[in-house]
Amino acid sequence: MTISAPSCIVIPPPPALPTITMPGGLKLQGFPALTGGMITDLSAIQSLLNQMAPAMAALQPVFLIIDAIVKIMAIFNTIPGVVVGNVVDFFDSIKEAVEAVIALVQIAPAFSLPVMISGLVGNLATLLRALRSVVVDLQADTAKGNAIVAQATAEGDAALLDVGNCILAQSAAFQAHVLASLGPAGQLLEAATALVGMMPAPIELPSLGDASGLDLDALGDFLDNIATVLEAIQIPGA
Repeated sequence: MTISAPSCIVIPPPPALPTITMPGGLKLQGFPALTGGMITDLSAIQSLLNQMAPAMAALQPVFLIIDAIVKIMAIFNTIPGVVVGNVVDFFDSIKEAVEAVIALVQIAPAFSLPVMISGLVGNLATLLRALRSVVVDLQADTAKGNAIVAQATAEGDAALLDVGNCILAQSAAFQAHVLASLGPAGQLLEAATALVGMMPAPIELPSLGDASGLDLDALGDFLDNIATVLEAIQIPGA
């Protein structure tokens, strides 16, 4: 059988993920999805910008703390006035400080962290399940490529061999994109692990570690196991 060899499309490696340093030193990193089949500079940058709005909203607690401190300092500034009889300003300052502290209590770690960690864990589990589905497709492609290579080798068909090798090369390239999408998930888990100790009932989160050396079968099992662990986590107060 003679077939014309199609041109083998070369899949580029995943790009370096962009970062933005937030006030206080926290770095936001691009978290691109594999919806288009591979990560591009555009998808990486878009995913980073999509994080900016919630990240800026997260600065609100910092501003609340600063506001409370400023109002508390205002109390001390009015103390000399109390000595000379200006009691009204003193009690007005106390009222403002109490209102600021009440706002702070609502975002205290005991109340806010369980909800945030629960949402993060659930979304990470969903992400890992989606990546697991991609790996299943890559396993099928790899099996197909190996079968074609074996057939082409047996028949001495160079054109068919090119087709098989192309499928295998594309499968390996897509695996690199899966691993690139997995990296930021591991960083989020590390960040969450640093916060759970502040919760009323701390939990243990798994670590993604380094999956770069895993073949497709092992990678699929790895993603499935971590997703199962995350889905089983129950967070008190969430």
